[in-house]
Amino acid sequence: AKEFMTGNWTTWARRFSKIYQTPDAFREATSVFDGIKRREPKRRTDVEHKTPLPPQNLRMYKQTWWAIQGIFAPLSQQGFCVVPCMDFSGSHVLMESCPASVLKRLELYTEPYKGKTAKHGRRRRVILDRLKRGVPIGRNSKSLLSVQMADPKLLPALVADSGADALDAVLAALGAACSISREDFPAPEDGKMLDIYK
Repeated sequence: AKEFMTGNWTTWARRFSKIYQTPDAFREATSVFDGIKRREPKRRTDVEHKTPLPPQNLRMYKQTWWAIQGIFAPLSQQGFCVVPCMDFSGSHVLMESCPASVLKRLELYTEPYKGKTAKHGRRRRVILDRLKRGVPIGRNSKSLLSVQMADPKLLPALVADSGADALDAVLAALGAACSISREDFPAPEDGKMLDIYK
């Protein structure tokens, strides 16, 4: 994995937009050109938690840059705790959450759910039905969290969203809720406190 963070996370995040002045500068500095194309090495946490894409991937790097520069860094200066990057203080918490990792943990990442076909829509419904029944807060936990829709119009809207951005938001929120519900929070489920940006 390629390291692109050095020193204290809060200081690094505050200086992030000076180090990487644009999203493209961030991607250029944190990926590797192998003579043919640019590769994006995964962080250890990406490998261990099975994220499909690293944060500097062509499809992700702009989101990553704006999240660090525009959200994580400013809010960490205002008392928010970005876990597990910062020492957990019990204050307001920000964290990274990966919908694909949630689906992989639940063994629901076996068939595509993003797309316009009826089969994709059925897959989104299967995922939502599982979330409504409840999912363990960790691999070996007996404690369950379930997703309940307060508005009956939400379920058909989530199934109809062919890009599945809405479902991904639900999965990310569920992943975050599972994390904060575990006794060892903010440690990841496996207990390994990796530097999230290595």
